[in-house]
Amino acid sequence: MIAFCEEERLSHCKSGDFFRFSFAEQHGRPKDLAIVLREAARWGEAAATIEAALKLAPDRADLRADLGRCLSELGRPDEALTALRRAVEIDPSKPALWHNMGILEREQGFEEEALASLTTAVSKPNAPPRYSSELALTLAL
Repeated sequence: MIAFCEEERLSHCKSGDFFRFSFAEQHGRPKDLAIVLREAARWGEAAATIEAALKLAPDRADLRADLGRCLSELGRPDEALTALRRAVEIDPSKPALWHNMGILEREQGFEEEALASLTTAVSKPNAPPRYSSELALTLAL
């Protein structure tokens, strides 16, 4: 678990997140801690926290998706895509997982894979309407 002195906590977290950060850290809640770190754009620390949590719960699709986001923000798109693909394998019912994977595939130049992922995202129940615009954009490429 990450340990900071009071000054570091205050300087590195958004001011309103200090309580959330302290609570998550003190109560061993890695998902909550990762969210606070991610919201503070502390991508490396968030990724490390999520990776530690995944050692305890390797089949959590939400953690894999969060790891993918962090890795993408860190400029590690290949690893991010691997994390998102694993998230989809674990829980293929979630349209957000398919959507995020499709966006990353498109950004990496995998147009056919992106089209398939985004089409799947749009076909899922409760898929937000904005997913259709991402699919249209991919079709236009």
